[in-house]
This record gives sequence, C-alpha cells and structure tokens, in this order.
Amino acid sequence: MEVQEEYDAVIEQSRILLAKLFIPTLLVYIAYKVWFFKEVELEPLPFEKKTTAISLSVIIILTSLSWIFQTLIYLYSCILFSTVCSLQELKMLKFKGLLEHGFDPEFYFFKYDRVIKGLRATSHRFRFFLALILTITLIGFLASMYKVVEAERNGSATLMASELIIINWISLCGVGLCLRSSSKLSHLHRRIVKAAAFMNARLTFEKANLADFTLANGANNQDTDDILQKFGTFFHNQDACSRRSALVNYLSSMSVGISVYGFVLDRFFIHASVGALLTTTWFILGRSLND
Repeated sequence: MEVQEEYDAVIEQSRILLAKLFIPTLLVYIAYKVWFFKEVELEPLPFEKKTTAISLSVIIILTSLSWIFQTLIYLYSCILFSTVCSLQELKMLKFKGLLEHGFDPEFYFFKYDRVIKGLRATSHRFRFFLALILTITLIGFLASMYKVVEAERNGSATLMASELIIINWISLCGVGLCLRSSSKLSHLHRRIVKAAAFMNARLTFEKANLADFTLANGANNQDTDDILQKFGTFFHNQDACSRRSALVNYLSSMSVGISVYGFVLDRFFIHASVGALLTTTWFILGRSLND
C-alpha cells in the first residue's frame, strides 16, 4: 500500500505540474494574440466593423486551438517522461534504503539488475523523443535569434520576438524538465554506490576483530573446537567481504541513467550542452549585431 500511495502521489504531482506549466503560458499567449490583432491591421476583414470585437474573439480562439493542441501534446509527453523517471527514482530510493540493512550481496545484485533493465527499457522507448526535442529546441533557438536580428533591421522585432519568446519558453521548459529528471537518476546512482561502499566498510570493520587463534600447550578439545569455530567464522566473513566488494565493483563500473544513443544524460552532459549553447549564442549574436 505504501508503494502504491507513493506512485499515486507522483502521478498527482505530474498533473499539477502540467497545469502550472500550461495555464500561465496559455494566458500569456492569449494576451499576446489580443495585443497582436490590435496593433496589426488586418484588412479587409471578413466581417463588419460593428461586430469587430466579437469577430476578433472568434479569430483569436480559432488561431489558438492549434497552438493549444500542440502545446498540450508536447508538455504532456515531457511530463510523461518525467513521471516515468520519477517512478524509477522511487525504485532506486527503495534499493538505497535496503542497503542499510546489510542483506546478502546476491539479493542486492539481482534487485538492482532489475532496476537497470527498467532504465534501459525507458531509454529505448524515449530515446527518439529525447533526441528529437533536443534537436528541435536547439535549431529553433538558434533560428529564433536569427529571425529576431533580421526583424530588428526591418523594424518589426517586437512582434516577432514576442511570439518566439513564448514558443522557445515552452520548448525550454519541456527540455529542462526531461534533462532534470534524467540527471537525477544518474546522481542517485552515485549515491547508491557510496551507500554500498559504506555498507561494505561498516560490516567489514565490525567483523574484523578476531580472537587470538594461538593454541596453547595443554589445551583441551573444547578450546580446539572453539578455535576451529572462530576460524570458520573468519573464513565466512572473508567470503562475505569478497561478495560485498564484488557488489561495490559492479555498481561502480555501471553507467546507470537515461541514455540517448550512447550518451548518458547526467549533470556533466547537461552542463557541457548548456555551455556549448551559450557560447554559440554569444557568437551568433555578436557576429549578427556587428554586421
């Protein structure tokens, strides 16, 4: 029941997030359309001047329907991906909590292997979508800068920039949400590796203090049995330590997270991409405005 409640909470948060992203953007877009049709003369209009306000309202609604449909589909897809990542994050957090109990390493191995298979399936299903929105957002952002610079020379930069800002804002919100959800999974995997290493060190140090195995002269059979039992415990602890070390090595060697055609969407990838985008933006604006 607790897991089901957490899943329901994640889905409810996704619905709230969709409303928070879409409703303010819709209000801004409608305000822009009202301002646009007031500033720009559209003649001849297919209606009489007496019904201008009503007819303009109809035109604004009709022209906004396509935008509403496209925006909802885009944001819903991004939030759907974010929801799937959040559900995977819950599984990883549950696994991290199990590491505190110090169970058998084989149990952890097969448990986390199922988590990794789930992440691979998610990456395979959404890799084309992620690659597509990243490419479209990048090309659209650079093309928007070029259009704004060209419109500035023609004296219509305000009208052009207003709509482009709304479009690019939606694109950046969707891409940012997807990248943030992906990077959280990679960061959580590193925390799991640290927790596994801590568990291995804690259990190893707790069981490292062994009694003296020296067999004194004249020791009876009871003392010999005790020492043999201690040797058995020692070798058992050594075997458990080796198994835990193998688990830590396995977790450390894995590159876990959402990947797009071989590129893991972690924080390094995001920071490098944002840095490259800002550098390209400054270069294009500098060359365009100086011409």
